[in-house]
Amino acid sequence: KTRGDIWVLSNVQDKPGEPVKFLQTEFNESQAQFSPNGRWVAYTSNESGADEVYVQPFPGGPGKWRISSNGGREPRWSRDGKELFYLEQAPRNSLIAVPVQAGPAGAFEIGKPQKLFDFAAVGIVTTGNSFLYSPAPDGQRFLVSVRADTAEPTLNVIVNWEQAVVSAAKQ
Repeated sequence: KTRGDIWVLSNVQDKPGEPVKFLQTEFNESQAQFSPNGRWVAYTSNESGADEVYVQPFPGGPGKWRISSNGGREPRWSRDGKELFYLEQAPRNSLIAVPVQAGPAGAFEIGKPQKLFDFAAVGIVTTGNSFLYSPAPDGQRFLVSVRADTAEPTLNVIVNWEQAVVSAAKQ
């Protein structure tokens, strides 16, 4: 009846406690991620009819905020909790960054989404709770799983290479 749900497992004296339901609806919820401060959970849900990214307070409380607006999955927090990343599926995957912050009285403020880059990857099933990317701690670089046959070739041009060789030879 409730399809995919999100559960929390706490540690009690270094031993796993009992699983507790965090989110149980008639829709699929998956890919849950705690914010760095532990006060929020970002997750994917298909309650709108398509996968979208949402945020709710943890362990509970009023409010739920839809982060994506054009389809979204695979939410990931920046290390400082000031940005939320997610994938938007179009013809290719687009990695999106959204500034976020906790507002007064438990509100959650969402900034303007910004597309960082596109890439082609093998599709995944959101309920499998897997991810195609991982942000670096500084949020400025990403490890991305791309399809090898779609990777764009690159060309690196090194200027002043002769000077670099001479400097290296002197060392």
